[in-house]
Amino acid sequence: MFDTFGALLIDTKKQKMGRGSLPAAAIPMNSRQYEILEKERNRRNISRQNYTRISILLSASQGKSNKQIAREEDISLNTVKSWRRRWKEAYEQLQIFEEGMEGKGVGDNELLQKMLEIISDRPRSGAPSRITDAQKQQIVAIACEKPQDYGFMMTDWTLKTLAMAAIKKKVVDSISPGYVGKLLKNKPTSTT
Repeated sequence: MFDTFGALLIDTKKQKMGRGSLPAAAIPMNSRQYEILEKERNRRNISRQNYTRISILLSASQGKSNKQIAREEDISLNTVKSWRRRWKEAYEQLQIFEEGMEGKGVGDNELLQKMLEIISDRPRSGAPSRITDAQKQQIVAIACEKPQDYGFMMTDWTLKTLAMAAIKKKVVDSISPGYVGKLLKNKPTSTT
């Protein structure tokens, strides 16, 4: 049930959960946001990741407990808590975004994209690359040559022999075959 402003109304009676804990409060979500997320969740080609995250938010907006959501979605309690927290942290900014410039509002698609941004993975910190772009280009260039040019008696490269050739040519001090594969996969191929 929604109020006159489109906010989802939840029965706020304090219901005891197991071992005396109270259920988590419903997350804020207006009717428009709910309908847009529900429509997105019901799309045929939605990723499993987004389906689960949207389901968590829709259930949480209805006042379901973290434990109940975790059981229904077959996920950990910490996952539910994490997405609830992420939504709550972003909600005020989402409301401002939804109002749009000069209070004219934004379209449903723009609002959906903003909500999907909230539930997307954040960039992860990691070690900086130890291989420069120039070195990566040299490894790709080696892959375009024949293995025989580097003393390998084979007609096609393997990731292991490419790694060995890059080390032999002193492009890098060390590199794993797996990383060579990653470089080749991420490089656009061009014949010009």
